[in-house]
Amino acid sequence: MSESDRDMPAFTWDGHCWSAQIKLPAWKPYLRKPSRGFVSVEVTPPEGKGEAPSPPSEEQQRAIAQLIADQEKLSAAVLKSLFKQYREAEGRSDEDDDRPLRPLKDVTGLRRHVTLNQVHVLSMAKQKRAYLGFGFSCSWDEEHGAGVMTHKTRTVTDGGADHAFLWWLAKRDGGVRLKAPPAPRTKARATRKK
Repeated sequence: MSESDRDMPAFTWDGHCWSAQIKLPAWKPYLRKPSRGFVSVEVTPPEGKGEAPSPPSEEQQRAIAQLIADQEKLSAAVLKSLFKQYREAEGRSDEDDDRPLRPLKDVTGLRRHVTLNQVHVLSMAKQKRAYLGFGFSCSWDEEHGAGVMTHKTRTVTDGGADHAFLWWLAKRDGGVRLKAPPAPRTKARATRKK
């Protein structure tokens, strides 16, 4: 077992995706207060045959390991994209209280305007690494929220919360759909007639 396998959190199947609560201290200022730094991470299983869900692929496990190891770099890239979205919305009314959104000096001002709801690990990959999506609720668009998709530590796209999980956005970036490994074949045994 490698060191990264020991650090991999235990994921549970909820009937739709694999999920776990992962502690990501870099995101603590952008989480709901009782979270204690834990973020909901959902993994879309690779395409497979049969009824049993495919476990997270190697590409997805690499992305999860990077989410944990490079959380400072990832949060900086994602917050930069959110800051750009906020700047585009400045002057419009905050949907909470009908006051115009005030200009922010830097990304730390986003703490009052965004909450990270979950991280998506897509079933799309490129260069042996799955894409990650960050879904937020935000003050400038309560209905659609905000989302940012990343690959490694690079921002791929941003927009509404759906930009965190739309597979075709990863495909447009050159990502390919992950396939589950084939089930091991069992050899048929000859039986003797009595």
